Order: sequence, then structure tokens, then C-alpha cells
Amino acid sequence: MQSGIDTVLEATGISKHLEGADLMITDEGQVDFQTTFGKTPSGVAKAARQHGVSTVAIGGGTTDDANDVFEHGIEGRHPWQAPSDRIPASPL
Repeated sequence: MQSGIDTVLEATGISKHLEGADLMITDEGQVDFQTTFGKTPSGVAKAARQHGVSTVAIGGGTTDDANDVFEHGIEGRHPWQAPSDRIPASPL
């Protein structure tokens, strides 16, 4: 039996696309401690690492407990938007 992420990576031919690449950008709804448990970003990072390609994960949000992603090949993690306390209120 093959894991879901391995099936997706094989079906997309990701190894071919990583040849000559400098950066892989992947995303997830929430980058947190669960991201390292076989979810797409960690699988993509593993494939990218095999080709010497850096990976950045972008999420709808990130949590402080997501630092383990750095041990799984993800070199940067960033939220799609700034925390709500940094977004100016609408004048309307």
C-alpha cells in the first residue's frame, strides 16, 4: 500500500518538475504540528530535498507549535495574511 502523498507526487511527476528548480512553494490551510505527519507540505518538502530544492510552506495560518516543520525539509513558513491585530480596520 502506498501513502496518499506518494501517489500524488508520482501522478504529478514532481521529480521531473523539480529538476533545475531553486524553490518549491507549497501550501496548507493551517501550518501546525500536524503538518509533519505525512501531510502534503512535508511530502513535497521531502521530494524537493532529494533534488536539493528549498521549500517554503504558506498557510492560511501558522501556529507556534509548527517549528518541527524545519526538521522535515521546510525552510520557511509564512501565513497568507498578517495576524488580525496588524490589519487596519476598514473605514466603512
